[in-house]
Amino acid sequence: MLLIVSNIPTPYRIPLFNAIYKALLAQRKQCLVVFSTPSHAFRNWKINETEFEFKYHYLNTASTNSNENTRFSYKGLLTTIRTQKPSVVVVPGFSIAVVIAVIGKLFTPYKLVIWSGTTNNPNRKVSVLKVMFRKIVAQFANEYVVYGTAAKEYVLSLNASAKINIAYNTVNVEKYYLDKLVVNYAPCQLLYVGNFTKGKQVHTLIAIADKLRVLNINFHLTLIGSGETFNDIKNEIYNQNLNQYVTLKSHLQKIDLIPEYHKAQVFLFPSNYDIWGLVVNEAMAAGLCVFSSIKAGATRDLIRNNETGFAVDFDNPNEVVTLIKQLLDSPDNFTKIRTQGQEYLLQNISIDKACKVFTELLD
Repeated sequence: MLLIVSNIPTPYRIPLFNAIYKALLAQRKQCLVVFSTPSHAFRNWKINETEFEFKYHYLNTASTNSNENTRFSYKGLLTTIRTQKPSVVVVPGFSIAVVIAVIGKLFTPYKLVIWSGTTNNPNRKVSVLKVMFRKIVAQFANEYVVYGTAAKEYVLSLNASAKINIAYNTVNVEKYYLDKLVVNYAPCQLLYVGNFTKGKQVHTLIAIADKLRVLNINFHLTLIGSGETFNDIKNEIYNQNLNQYVTLKSHLQKIDLIPEYHKAQVFLFPSNYDIWGLVVNEAMAAGLCVFSSIKAGATRDLIRNNETGFAVDFDNPNEVVTLIKQLLDSPDNFTKIRTQGQEYLLQNISIDKACKVFTELLD
């Protein structure tokens, strides 16, 4: 049996867990997904459990919440492991679940796999004690599954010697696919989707909008999400007289986001701390030209400058403005980059490819 431990069910993970369960079932193998809890305070997703095509179990444990950092206790996980007797246990990142899984190996021998997206990001402060803890538990892992290149480099920095598998962090890309791209760039539709927190740097997009206005660029920016800086952004739009150029929308469910992606042509992802950024996957699948922060994990694996999008430093808004202007001056190249980004994602970063990595853990 493959036992996968996860914090909460998310729209991103449900398709992957469905695929893993079905693939193993076809091989007459078992899979169980164990969630810490059904939800937590800072996630507004509406989850429909009828979409779960896999076996699952809730520990219903407590969590400590903040906008950018939530910790789960995984109380009851040890009992679940001892009861289920899995041959492979996959645990999330360098959480308390790893410690529990290490203890569990004393009672039931199994392959311990750490599933991690953690990267070496200077904007995410990590204490010396936490680094020491991660280096210690890293030695107990039999294998790793990581989100991408940056996450692999982080695991290597912990002096880990176990095999490292890359299962690129992804979504059900077919859901966002748009086969006929909108190539009317007047106005150019810009989009941001995500949380409104300090680390997401949404304020940099207001600076970009202001500079585009000064240059008389025909554009419209839509910002969608929720969080602690939402009202600050709202006030900034008003104070800079940008209401005509910027639309602010509160959180939308995934099904309602798809039309927003399909109306846009450019996606802006200014985060200075995301270990990945699955909205980048969604935007590329929808055929948007993505401007992704050089500080986000997804950028390393998804963005090839002037080919599949642009890796940019949002601390320098002039760079982004210049690139947008160049794209609008060359609409054929604009459309070419959008198409190439979409094709690259669909061919290389899929649920099926990620699923294969997990099913092979039982080999």
